[in-house]
Amino acid sequence: MASIINKEVYAKLLAETLPRVIHTEDEHKRLVKEVEKLMDLGEELTDEQAELFDLLVTLIEQYEDKHYQLKTATLHESV
Repeated sequence: MASIINKEVYAKLLAETLPRVIHTEDEHKRLVKEVEKLMDLGEELTDEQAELFDLLVTLIEQYEDKHYQLKTATLHESV
């Protein structure tokens, strides 16, 4: 069952955090810090904070998938 979020509270969180598509390492670091703050709250996260957390993690994963791709090792390299 999807939770119902308070739009005003969520809008305030968005305004404070300013999440957007990540283009630079500085933006990446900034959003990782925001995620860490939310993680520190643990189970005390509000529904609005949990929604922001999901958004930030999605943006971070998207950036990391593009910029931190692991190369597939050749057989020779793995031995």
